[in-house]
Amino acid sequence: MSNWYLQNADENTFGPVDLDTLCAWAADGRIGPDDRISMDRRTWQAAPRISELEMNWTVNLPDGSTIGPLHLLALRELVLDGSLAPEANISHARTGRVARLGDELLPAIIELCRQTSAAHASPAKGLPADGKELQRLQQMYDNDLAAAQEEIDAAQRDAATRIATAEAAARAAQEEAEEARKRQEGADDAYRDVLKQFRELNDRYIRLNHEYQRLRAKPG
Repeated sequence: MSNWYLQNADENTFGPVDLDTLCAWAADGRIGPDDRISMDRRTWQAAPRISELEMNWTVNLPDGSTIGPLHLLALRELVLDGSLAPEANISHARTGRVARLGDELLPAIIELCRQTSAAHASPAKGLPADGKELQRLQQMYDNDLAAAQEEIDAAQRDAATRIATAEAAARAAQEEAEEARKRQEGADDAYRDVLKQFRELNDRYIRLNHEYQRLRAKPG
């Protein structure tokens, strides 16, 4: 079993731990993008470069700044505390793929719940198995997972409704803007026509005035 060490930005070192523990820390958000990893406490490398940690996702904020790269599940706490919206854009550091945070995070949470349910349903090695108790625990976790799935489905439906409403509003605003642009173009054309007529009338007035002055000045 390999021993791994974690050094945070304050140069505090933690370990040794096995790789599974290190991966769990990454999923819990306990490993940041500026932290470093080593197997001998002499040679260190940036945590996101350890592929097993799956610190692949970067959040692209509206002001142009970024958060990450972090493990996808590490972002769930930022969603829960309101720091990030499910509609935030995230990009995969290795592939460059861009996606909505909620679209990627929800399936990952469901899979985590399933893995947790399966782990609790299996008796620990070397311990006597109580069939009824295990069945009760399995039923409890299955119920919790079903409830969580219903909440997630409801959240997805609500998000879809909000997105559809926003898209409809955006289309309506775009159509209104296009109509306003056409009205402005019509007004500009009318203004140019009026200006042209004014210039023609002004030129005609000048010609008539010259003719009038000439006739006035003519003797007899």
